[in-house]
Amino acid sequence: MSGKVPESYYSWDPLEYDHNPSPQTMLRVKKVIAGFRACPPVEIISPEESKVTRIHVLIVDSTRTPYEGGFFQFLLHCPPDYPLSPPRMRFMTMDAGRVRFNVNLYNSGKLCVSTIKTAPGPAWSPAL
Repeated sequence: MSGKVPESYYSWDPLEYDHNPSPQTMLRVKKVIAGFRACPPVEIISPEESKVTRIHVLIVDSTRTPYEGGFFQFLLHCPPDYPLSPPRMRFMTMDAGRVRFNVNLYNSGKLCVSTIKTAPGPAWSPAL
């Protein structure tokens, strides 16, 4: 990047973030996606065809918790320096801010998670 860094670069929200990924970012994102496809977890991931660094995630909770049977949608967007920096994440299952499942899931869609730098605690690690 040259010149002034746009304010959206520092945003937690992937909907406000739109930068071109580096070649290293593209390689890492494709590796992570291939790993999920080779050994799929309960989650469903779907990268956008035209922008592979923008990934839709659907988690189906099958545990014996109050969330059992729930479908929870997230949007991830990997920054140009991913995996050195964490992906931006947004919780999408909130009915336009009217539903809040947990104190760490804000009505705006922001996630309060230390590993993606939206809360204090353990830092993000680029290691797989």
